[in-house]
Amino acid sequence: IKTTFVALMLTASAAQATLVVTFDPSTTDVSVGDTFTVDVLANADFAGAFLGFDLGFNLDADSITLGSDFVAPSAAIFDVAGFVDSLPFPPLPISGVDILLATLTFTATTAGDLMLDVNAGSFSGLSFIQFSSEALNITVSEVSAPATLGLFAIALVGLVSIRSKV
Repeated sequence: IKTTFVALMLTASAAQATLVVTFDPSTTDVSVGDTFTVDVLANADFAGAFLGFDLGFNLDADSITLGSDFVAPSAAIFDVAGFVDSLPFPPLPISGVDILLATLTFTATTAGDLMLDVNAGSFSGLSFIQFSSEALNITVSEVSAPATLGLFAIALVGLVSIRSKV
């Protein structure tokens, strides 16, 4: 009876897939007007191996590029979706660390705090797979004062030199 219970516990724990979505920004030093990218990564153990995904985010990206292991479906419910490329056929589920799902491109238009998080979505393998995500917080700052003052000084010198020639 004890052996049977241990076997059932091992089977139940193996069925719990571990799949975590993370974000890797190209920079964390962002100013208004900057364009930056964020890689969307998946970390999936063997039980969390997946064939496709469909994710929604709480921010709209300027553009989205899928990772090289994926092809776009004909329709997506959320912001970005992909299926494992069909070669070899049939496709094999993907598992591993830092699997590139997509690269999102953003342009910072206003100063403040931005939070990027998955607000909806699914991963599919032989069945739907539970997943968790970690939010990314980015602070967008105003254009720095020294750069603005430098431009103003150059313009002032130009005006003075034009006035002295007249």
